[in-house]
Amino acid sequence: MHDALRQLEEMTSASKPPPLVALYKGSPAERKQLLVELEPRLEERGLTVLAFNARRHLSEPDLGGPLAQRLLLLLQELAEGDSTVLEITGRLLDGLDELASQEQRGTARMVAMREFDTAMRKLLKRLVTQPPLVVLVQGVDMATSGALLRLLEFMAGFLDLPGCMFVLALGERALKADLQAQYGDRMPYSPQEFLTETFHQLVLLGDSTAQPKAGGDPALQAKRDDIGRLAPAFHTLLESEPVLLTTLERLVRGDSSPELLKQIGVNTVALDAYNNGNLRALLAKPPFFDPQPVTSAMGMRGSSVVTLNEEPQFKMPSRLESESGGDIAKQRRQGSESHADPQPKVRKAKVRKAKVRKAKAA
Repeated sequence: MHDALRQLEEMTSASKPPPLVALYKGSPAERKQLLVELEPRLEERGLTVLAFNARRHLSEPDLGGPLAQRLLLLLQELAEGDSTVLEITGRLLDGLDELASQEQRGTARMVAMREFDTAMRKLLKRLVTQPPLVVLVQGVDMATSGALLRLLEFMAGFLDLPGCMFVLALGERALKADLQAQYGDRMPYSPQEFLTETFHQLVLLGDSTAQPKAGGDPALQAKRDDIGRLAPAFHTLLESEPVLLTTLERLVRGDSSPELLKQIGVNTVALDAYNNGNLRALLAKPPFFDPQPVTSAMGMRGSSVVTLNEEPQFKMPSRLESESGGDIAKQRRQGSESHADPQPKVRKAKVRKAKVRKAKAA
């Protein structure tokens, strides 16, 4: 959680803070606690912070309207009676319900988006003296089916504003349920990929803390040192992207999910490490950096996954692979109950060779 908190603070300090940030995964309590800790830290730096709890608006068909309304009311407070600001915000508030309901389509909606964006940029530039204005959004996991996706679409279309930074905290289960409700079992992308395409930045809560620190366990540290000897380039990469270690480890232990394969495939160094048989053998040995159990596509636990190009302790299966399909079929015709032992065939071949040698001698 502390790593996610640090990332969010650094984003608010950037020269161009990202307008849309998703705080993803973790438990509801963890996400709530992080935002509770983040708010006073930002206020101490002089930033204006607006906390929006969607649970207070669950009766609304669309959450985008209440969110934008709270933002506009805050701008009215910052205006301190400025008639120009009050006129602009009043006009935007009047048309907010129609915008949030997404009843407008095509050209009309594009025009509305442009007008809203232009007006909001003027207001933020005029009122926010120390950007960004940070809006912390929580409680969206309890929204009715479809409301979360409509909120994400509204934020991407209307709240992508310079001088403003929205931090939306949400869990994987709620987003996945909404995506499945809309696309069925043929979702074109994972929930995390959807967020990555919709928001500017994605902060994962819990990923960095799930991986145990190698320095705290001598066995893990020794294993990490071995990684440095087998794949020095990959070992160096882990300093900046430590999550790749557990990603690669889960793959060699049998987790063949497309999301993990994609993470490895886009990085040349990680892909080379994945194809390194000696490194694969090392990562398949306990102790594991990722203690979570792994289930392969065939439903087998990770401990049963066989790796390739390994040291002697990684033995290949010695039964079915040593026989051809013809051998098995022949043994079935002969009524053999066990076709896994190829030894009778080998002994028979030796006898034939011995007979041939005797014939020549005669």
